[in-house]
Amino acid sequence: MKKSVLFTLGLSLIGALLLALCFVDNWSSMLCFVALVPMMIALKQSSSFLLTVIMAALNATLTVLLMRLIGTEITFEASIGQFFIFSLPWVFYHHIRIRHNEKLAYLALVSSWIFLEWLAAQYFGKWHGLQLGHCFTNVPYLVKWFGFLGVSAGSLWILAINIHISRIILPAQSFTRKHAIINGILVMILPVLASFFWPDAEKSGNSSATTKEVNGKILLLSENDKSLSANELKIDHSIYNSVFDTVRNASIGDKEGKKTAVLSKILRVGHIGGIKNQHLIIADFDNRRIGLLNANSMLRADLVRLYALEKCAFLICYTEAASIPRQILRSRAIENNIDILFVQKGHSSLFLKSGEEIIGVNEIKIETKKPGFFTLYGDLIGRLSIFVSLWMLLGSIVKPFRKK
Repeated sequence: MKKSVLFTLGLSLIGALLLALCFVDNWSSMLCFVALVPMMIALKQSSSFLLTVIMAALNATLTVLLMRLIGTEITFEASIGQFFIFSLPWVFYHHIRIRHNEKLAYLALVSSWIFLEWLAAQYFGKWHGLQLGHCFTNVPYLVKWFGFLGVSAGSLWILAINIHISRIILPAQSFTRKHAIINGILVMILPVLASFFWPDAEKSGNSSATTKEVNGKILLLSENDKSLSANELKIDHSIYNSVFDTVRNASIGDKEGKKTAVLSKILRVGHIGGIKNQHLIIADFDNRRIGLLNANSMLRADLVRLYALEKCAFLICYTEAASIPRQILRSRAIENNIDILFVQKGHSSLFLKSGEEIIGVNEIKIETKKPGFFTLYGDLIGRLSIFVSLWMLLGSIVKPFRKK
């Protein structure tokens, strides 16, 4: 009995190390395709709810600590939110597996994991963390299809592959291993093939601009000697409040030095939580719409989508001190088919809609493209996961789906 407990705890420790390495912005992120397998194997060996809670909490705690130790850009508040994302789905998985069956347990794991990621990406300010789908954005040619289904689809892909690998290692019955191998290969290959053949969005015009550093600030300069600048507006709220403007002191200057303030546009936005006002700051710069926002706002997936819906050809993210993981910036650019200039402490990086990152950019090509499917319709997989998770939770409380 003691050996079994030590074995399962050991697997949870290995899983924590693998999961932490997934969010390092290099090739170790490819470990995401096997990072959840140790925990799945460990939980298949356990029938104790208390032991499952201990393993889930231990795994999540160690993962977050290792992420911070190895330099992953994640705030303390985001670490707390990440803890719940890394732990609660495992408890839900165990509950459904014991009460019902393995297949429903996998569905519970996937839906609850994506639901918590979606919730963090939409609403929670400092609590925002990383999604599994961000892991492989440093290999952008694998995820061109993010423009269709978004980062949540990437999380679904990773979870599905981990599930198939765990079924290959520990199949419920001998014949299911063959099915798991075939299905796993298809799940792995099809999205990759889709990326290679994914068509580029249609262009509707382009212009160019240059960047220049003045007194520690990055200015965007047009061919007509117009300049665009702003500063970060720091938001100290744990839950993001959309009634605050996304930047401050946004202005356009002409060649004579005269400055014109850029005003915000208020949109009435409908979402699952209700109707709210959303402030957008959009500059008409050399006949192109440029969206301006700060670091906290960039973390909000739906806010970036609204800028794309407003036909912004380009986004500039201003930040004086905040740190944003590069994976998030790449994902936002790919999802919404929009280039993002990230300005921080006198330095700038350009994240192209293709997923490529250019550090210290001097010249920018501003292209207007038609909104893609994700921009038009939002995170459908994330929204669907809400209803699936709640349906399974309600069904497990009121009445079993089916008897074993």
